[in-house]
Amino acid sequence: DLSIISFREALYLVKEAVRRAGYTDKIKIAFDVAATNFCIGTRYDLDFKSLQKSGQNFLSAENMVELYRELCN
Repeated sequence: DLSIISFREALYLVKEAVRRAGYTDKIKIAFDVAATNFCIGTRYDLDFKSLQKSGQNFLSAENMVELYRELCN
């Protein structure tokens, strides 16, 4: 089973595939940060697509900015 369990794992796999294919200097990865699909009030539900939501994976706007910074690094 090759299920991807997190967006970090998915990003890693894409970066690794690009590297292995030899396209590191030719392909750039971008994020669409329009978060209207998972914004609830003033918080962002990172489990919005999960069938088994725990209700524990919410971030504030400030936390989302920090997450995007981390992913860019």
